[in-house]
Amino acid sequence: MTADLILGIDTTSRHGSASLATAAGIEKTIEWRASPSHTVNLQRAGAALLEHAGDRLVAVAVAAGPGGFSSVRTGMAYAKGICLALDIKLSAVESLTALAASLPLMEPRRVVAALDAGRSSLFAREFEVGGALVNPLGDAALLSAIDLVALTTGDALLAGAFDEARRLELEAFTGDGASLQFISPVHPLAEAVAVAGWAKIGEMSGREVRTAVPTYLRAPGATLPKRGWGKA
Repeated sequence: MTADLILGIDTTSRHGSASLATAAGIEKTIEWRASPSHTVNLQRAGAALLEHAGDRLVAVAVAAGPGGFSSVRTGMAYAKGICLALDIKLSAVESLTALAASLPLMEPRRVVAALDAGRSSLFAREFEVGGALVNPLGDAALLSAIDLVALTTGDALLAGAFDEARRLELEAFTGDGASLQFISPVHPLAEAVAVAGWAKIGEMSGREVRTAVPTYLRAPGATLPKRGWGKA
């Protein structure tokens, strides 16, 4: 008998991914970089993965934020469309929790998981992480770079997919003789989202497709469109 599949989707940052997973592990993953949006890449990846899954797809798990406003909305809308069309379940997964769960840590460590929010700010949340343990130590927040660095004081690891420019910016806010301990996820975030989705769907009624909402920590009006009808 062929195993059922869940489709995991992540569009919360510039790096996007989609993954098919059985209850036992990952089967197929596609990654991309938003250029400038996720829409076209998500449609292409989704079409390829849906064709691969065939009639084995039983649910979709989506990273529900925090993340970029349009990015999170794109992933959520695509996931809901599939679930409503196929009459399957939807699992909304908090993106920073998925990031923490994707870290290669065997022993418990204090971790600050962070995603780029643009304009020298980041979405962040503090966890205790080790093996299968992912224990939140606070709520998700929108922080400035300097406040994020302050949150990592002590022995905390700073987790995220940061480019060199962002790393240098963060390190500039450390005190004399101090340094940040960076750790990066080993696998695309959609894989952690898919695994988390499997853990949740057994308790769901299916109505979550209509009631699931994105998690936003910044109002949509905080940034203005750069072109088009809404240009300021």
